[in-house]
Amino acid sequence: MPNRHEESKNRSRIWSVFLQLLNVFRRTPHSSPYLVVKKDGFDVINRNEYCWSLKWDEVTGVVAYKQAQISTDLICFGFQIGTNADTLWCINEDIPGFDEVVGDITRITAGAWPNRFSDIAVPPFEFNWTELWNAPNSIPIAENPKLLIWKKIPNDLLPTR
Repeated sequence: MPNRHEESKNRSRIWSVFLQLLNVFRRTPHSSPYLVVKKDGFDVINRNEYCWSLKWDEVTGVVAYKQAQISTDLICFGFQIGTNADTLWCINEDIPGFDEVVGDITRITAGAWPNRFSDIAVPPFEFNWTELWNAPNSIPIAENPKLLIWKKIPNDLLPTR
């Protein structure tokens, strides 16, 4: 039977291995995407790297849809910027900072969000693509647009300012 000193050494080795594994699997701060909310829009940051930004006065269309997860659905929003009808800039409810932009989404869509929540939420585990708003005289959102999520966007796809 080991004495207390030997038990302590064994435990410290096990604890050391445990801490090393924990450091490998632990998420570092901001290793996942997050929003930096500004007065006039927001920036999308992923792995501490700027991906893209959106200004509310440049948004010409808003859609809502769901991504089916294993046991839940993830509400997502796509924003058309300017005259680019083939690309939507997307965020979802799991991204830190999302709650801070919901009020702006409600304002931009003239209340369509959250009023049309049930169109998006029901039935569960379906895509439920729902156009919430298009600016007057704007180009309609393409039928099958490219959805850009929080990846770093190549310069040729960045919205022109």
